[in-house]
Amino acid sequence: MKKTILLFFISFAVSVILCFIVYHSFDLLAFINMSFLVSFFLLLSGLFLYVTQEGFFDSITYGFRRVFQSKGSELSKEEVDEMAPLSELVSLNLKPLFLSGAGLAAVMAVCLLIYYV
Repeated sequence: MKKTILLFFISFAVSVILCFIVYHSFDLLAFINMSFLVSFFLLLSGLFLYVTQEGFFDSITYGFRRVFQSKGSELSKEEVDEMAPLSELVSLNLKPLFLSGAGLAAVMAVCLLIYYV
């Protein structure tokens, strides 16, 4: 839970800093735009890591290992089978990414309602 809260406040701060960098001011519309981009990045990276952890890219990486050569010599079938699949190499807790991205998106949605009302 602490990681989620910390990541949320970091992403919120990044959104505010990006407002000043891109728009040279801080207004509601600039914050809405930047918080959308930051939350989109968090959610998209979380989804990509989730798909990777579930093994979607394992067969692709296995095929590349079989086709391409390593250090000028072909890999034997045993060497390819001994290599860890990509899904085993990526082991992250994705809950903080999803929750902080969803939290920032919720803040953005509230700001959007305020902007249009």
